[in-house]
Amino acid sequence: MALGWLYDAEDVAQRLARERLPKRLETERDRSMADLLLARNNTAEAIPYLERAARHGKNGFEKARLHYLLAQVQLERGEKAAAYRALDRCLAQSPAYELAFQARMLQTEAVTTAQSTQKMLARLKRMLRDKNNKDYLDRIYYATGNIYLAARDTARALEAYELGRVRATQSTPEKGVLLRRLGDLYWQRQRFDKSQPCYTEAIGLLDKETQGYDELLRRSEVLDHLVPYTRVVFEQDSLLTLARMPEAARNAVIDHAIEVLKKQEEADRRNRNDSLRRARNEGNGEDAANLPAAPTTPNRTSNDKSWYFYNPTAVQQGKQAFVRQWGNRRNEDDWRRANHSLLADSKTEGYDYAAEDSIKALVAARRDSLSAKGLSGDALETAVRDYAAQLAGEKPDSPADTTRNAGKKGKDELDPHTRAYYLAHIPLPPEAQQESHRLLRDALFGAGVVENEELGDYALAERTLRRLVRDYPDFDRLPEAYYQLFLLARRGGKQETADKYRAIMARSYPHHVLTRTITDPDFERNARYGRELEDSLYAATYAAYLNGQNDEVARNFARSSSTYPEGLNRPKFLLVHALSRIGTAPRDTLIAEFSTLAKDFPKSDVAEMAAMMAKGLKEGRTPAGGKYRPGSLWERRLDETTAENAAEGDKRTLSPERDVPFVFVVAYPIDSLPDDKILYELARFNFSRFVSRGLDINKQQLGALTLFRVDGFVSFADVHHYAQQLYAAPALRQLLHGARTLLISKDNLKLLGTVVSFDEYRQFYDKHFAPQKIKADLPTEYAPDDEQPKQIYEDELPDRPQSPTDNKRKNTTTDDEYEYDE
Repeated sequence: MALGWLYDAEDVAQRLARERLPKRLETERDRSMADLLLARNNTAEAIPYLERAARHGKNGFEKARLHYLLAQVQLERGEKAAAYRALDRCLAQSPAYELAFQARMLQTEAVTTAQSTQKMLARLKRMLRDKNNKDYLDRIYYATGNIYLAARDTARALEAYELGRVRATQSTPEKGVLLRRLGDLYWQRQRFDKSQPCYTEAIGLLDKETQGYDELLRRSEVLDHLVPYTRVVFEQDSLLTLARMPEAARNAVIDHAIEVLKKQEEADRRNRNDSLRRARNEGNGEDAANLPAAPTTPNRTSNDKSWYFYNPTAVQQGKQAFVRQWGNRRNEDDWRRANHSLLADSKTEGYDYAAEDSIKALVAARRDSLSAKGLSGDALETAVRDYAAQLAGEKPDSPADTTRNAGKKGKDELDPHTRAYYLAHIPLPPEAQQESHRLLRDALFGAGVVENEELGDYALAERTLRRLVRDYPDFDRLPEAYYQLFLLARRGGKQETADKYRAIMARSYPHHVLTRTITDPDFERNARYGRELEDSLYAATYAAYLNGQNDEVARNFARSSSTYPEGLNRPKFLLVHALSRIGTAPRDTLIAEFSTLAKDFPKSDVAEMAAMMAKGLKEGRTPAGGKYRPGSLWERRLDETTAENAAEGDKRTLSPERDVPFVFVVAYPIDSLPDDKILYELARFNFSRFVSRGLDINKQQLGALTLFRVDGFVSFADVHHYAQQLYAAPALRQLLHGARTLLISKDNLKLLGTVVSFDEYRQFYDKHFAPQKIKADLPTEYAPDDEQPKQIYEDELPDRPQSPTDNKRKNTTTDDEYEYDE
């Protein structure tokens, strides 16, 4: 069993069943059979063996442990009454405190009667007052919440879970279980803004082998996209509701909010005092004043040894640290840049996060400096506000205005304990209400799309989008909303409703691209096979471009524009269409097309090339002649003029010299393999095998390729020995599948990508280096009948048996997705 050989264990168990065992061995057999059946997930047959083993345990500790295990199995099967009795027998053995505590917590999930519920709640309240349980408060509150939840009192269950979340003293997996349960309740109530932080923190506390972990991770990722929209909807709905209320009713709501805030602050103060008191009792009174009000999540140790970015627990802990430092930011690349476009220039406006962060840091330092000089109160706030205005380029208030406004704004609009603070946020003027409605309609659209495409809650998505089209008939993205509703109706089998939305789009938005899509006679066929049809059309378009059939390219582009306006290959169609007209279309037209492609599809794999083409045309450069082949990465090299300039002063022919410095190179298309993991594995390999050599690893980009080069080899034989050792490392063999490895001298490396392409160097290598004699004491790879050592390329390694998946990958994948057979 310990080795995981379940088949052999079952065979032994069947043979033992035919034997008559001594009584002293029967308990051992019962435990082993229960272990085997539980490993097989056969809980029903395991229960009788567990019951006998628990009754005949060798001592009280073993009986308590087996009764606890029996209760867990029975509870999993829904046998609550039997589980409750088993836990009573566990507690009757007077086990150690930790086991007794866990048994009482588990009993809370097995209560079946109202009398048992009240009895258990009273016991839990006593446990809260026991100082021995000071580190188990989250578990006690979790158990309390379970009892209320079993009694269908969801409000009290939420309150108990929230108390456990706040009063937890340690970041343990048990707290993660509580947070997941709390997040599930908020998820069911569609309070996604409250569910998200629960899931985010729980992921950092639970082991990824925990049951339901994958679903937890999926929900967290979906909520990262959904919550920014739902939070805006909830806030703006609340503010607009307050704005429509009579003044007396509005003030009553505000007063209630202030009372709730005061109670919450009082509870926070009590919790902090409790923390300080516990610290003093443990002998830490000297440092108690510096203790945080709430525990932070430490870096938990884990058996997961994978690279940081592939470890979900470490990633979630990093997200929490980011939020603590930078706040909630939109999940996007270059999040501190004002303009994310590849064509960004200094004239483009946008929100500058970096400037904001710098100003905040300077203002905080200024506040600390003035406080150290004894300045406080309104004078401190006024000085800090003027300094912030000066940094932002604004004109500070005059002394009279500063004195008059600082007192009023500082005491009213900046104090959340006053009505003025809340009234300042309520959109009472018409202009403020108009802005609030703008935020609300944008958020409704974003939420509806995410609920449909990612969350998968189609009923909720339909309600959200129907509210949008009902309340905001002048919304500029209404055709997209109707399109989403059309898809939802078709998915739900509501053909009449789908036809109604199709008719609305045809009548109100006849020229919209989505209207043309859903009114196409071949819509049903395109909806079912659209991806394959679009791929085939792009392949034909690309082949026509390579063959100089520009008229065919134009016809296929027009067809894709009308049939697949939102297709995955849309940016590639735009690129090929623009490339086919270089030399015939006006320069300004081409600049506009390349620029639009780069701006509208910034995440596309062709956006960078489109931006470079637009930039080159703007600078007056003339495109090179001949056809551009986007897919032939390994065949690319610079044009003759550029190559001459790049190789000026150097040899322009490859050298077959072997006794010169060599380099080991790993090359692959950008982003096709994980750069950080390759760097980590190469470094680990070098330190474990060649620690005394001092080999250097450098990363560079050559066009659309990423190169890792390992320097420090004195000859071809030296680098060949390194390559053979690397090919024998299973981790690197698997990781570098799909990359190319080169053994190349430093002089020849200067010509790579400029004078010669990768394919040309490969031919040169096969001719001049592969047949070379290598010293007999160097490990090499031999074919069965060969007398000469030969170079083994990464994509030719024979060592791994081919599977159907590999064959499929080989047939469907090339150096990159643009390359097609001619």
